[in-house]
Amino acid sequence: MRLAVLSDIHGNLTALKRCFELIDHSNIDGLVFCGDYISDIPQSKEVLEYIKIKSKQYKTWIVRGNREDYLIDYHESPEKKWTMESNNAAILVAYQSLTEDDINDLKQIKRYEVIDIPNTDKIYVTHKYRDIKYNDKFDYKYVIFGHEHNQLFFSRKGIRFFNPGSAGLPTDGFPGTSLLILEYKNNVWCPEFYHLEYDLSIPINIIKNSNINNETIRWGDMIIRTLKTGNDCTGLYVKEVQRIAASQGLSTVLEEIPYDIWTLARQNLNME
Repeated sequence: MRLAVLSDIHGNLTALKRCFELIDHSNIDGLVFCGDYISDIPQSKEVLEYIKIKSKQYKTWIVRGNREDYLIDYHESPEKKWTMESNNAAILVAYQSLTEDDINDLKQIKRYEVIDIPNTDKIYVTHKYRDIKYNDKFDYKYVIFGHEHNQLFFSRKGIRFFNPGSAGLPTDGFPGTSLLILEYKNNVWCPEFYHLEYDLSIPINIIKNSNINNETIRWGDMIIRTLKTGNDCTGLYVKEVQRIAASQGLSTVLEEIPYDIWTLARQNLNME
């Protein structure tokens, strides 16, 4: 039994297709998707459509990520405060690309799933492993999770945890795309981690030609830097912006921080 595990695609259709160049030739029995399919690279709708196609070809387990939650909450809120002149630009572009049916499909995705295949140990699947409530009823030996954008394999309290890394926007120092194949052999789920190269110029040009690359926040530039370096440039950027704002006695709520603070943060980080 072999399962291909993908997470944190973040609208990167090119990276997702690169993963399936391997998956489709690896005797895979099922697919596991761990959330955050949308935003950042502006091909969210195309990613969701591609996942639907592949879900018809393989037995599939899929859970919802925090990006899907953000978008659903925004859709249901009477207040629409996201703007292109903020760090919400990428998810706003994703939101504007989706139909009502697309959003309803996202709502149907559960926050956790259980892989229960005969003659194998069950696996608990979620987006954030820190959200798991460990109690006497939690009787799983294996957990698959996403969110961290790093490939991880560790054990705690007799439970083995696997993270496939980010397919669309890795931040573990390896530009490209990441995935995991789990194989059940000798009564154990065994991991095979993969980093794959692909043509980064494709998603980079898509970002450059989109309207998320505004002149005030320059959020698109930070996503491009993350793609090129495999480092969390967007995260560093946000932390520096909030640090400067706090040092000046200003609100650290990102939407309330003046544009000149964002410019100063880029200068401090040599990201201008």
